[in-house]
Amino acid sequence: KNGVEVDTIKLTDKSFCIFGRLPTCHVQLEHPSVSRYHAILQHCPRSESVTEESTINKRESGFYLYDLSSTHGTFLNKSKIQPRCYYRMRIGQSVKFGGSSRIFVLDQALDSCQEIVEAEAEEEIADIRRKQKEYQEHLQKAKEERERRLQEREEMGATWGILMDDMITGEEDRFEEIEIDPEREAYYVDDPKKALKRFFDREGLELEYECEETEPSSNKTYTVRVCLPIDTITGESVYAEASVMGKKKDAVIECALQACRMLDAEGILRQSKHNQKRKQEDWEENDYYDSDEDNFFDRTGDIDRKRK
Repeated sequence: KNGVEVDTIKLTDKSFCIFGRLPTCHVQLEHPSVSRYHAILQHCPRSESVTEESTINKRESGFYLYDLSSTHGTFLNKSKIQPRCYYRMRIGQSVKFGGSSRIFVLDQALDSCQEIVEAEAEEEIADIRRKQKEYQEHLQKAKEERERRLQEREEMGATWGILMDDMITGEEDRFEEIEIDPEREAYYVDDPKKALKRFFDREGLELEYECEETEPSSNKTYTVRVCLPIDTITGESVYAEASVMGKKKDAVIECALQACRMLDAEGILRQSKHNQKRKQEDWEENDYYDSDEDNFFDRTGDIDRKRK
């Protein structure tokens, strides 16, 4: 309090610690802005046996701060946290409750810091390997699907302009799985909104994002979509859509990234490098004037003066 260390609270003998104004709380605070049951600091143990199914919704081991819908809020590193949401708290971070001047800092004994660092490093490595495996599986599925479609087109042959049911179904599944190429995405992955805006300006179209907001029990979810100028067999409009929980800005960026991927898959996102070549006129071969010019209809005399 006021820059002076007042007390030390051990968290090793219990799995959670309740902060509040009531005497039944583990840490009792007397400030009037603190609620009766204000917040909980809970420890998530490390799982020794981790399977592929358990890693889907697995939380990182460590301490988590949870606000119990307090009146004046809980502040983690001077930032107010949302109630009824878990926030990962790391060594050295500070917590403040309501308008109280007391600051609680999460500290760790020196002999166990190395163990925590090693455990976090192992978890990060396992998470990276899992994401790499999922990425490789996604690429393999996209490759197999692409080969299957190419084979179906070769077996189908000429359609003579007649649309069949399997062709319409294939058109509907056209953008469900897009092969992700990091080299091609380097053109637009840093700023997909700017790349998409540049494409619409080049085509002379107006870029409009359609945003829809939903409010589930925990966080807001934004669904953003944009209509793309892509021709289809059925003549229906093609939309790039993305749903993100959190900020509207992130949803717009994710939608723009998906739109860039779809346009790049069609080969129309990038500007053509082959500029139209101007016709080079051979004045000497054409008697020093353009062969298309004829003085029969010229009443100004400009063509004759040009020939002289």
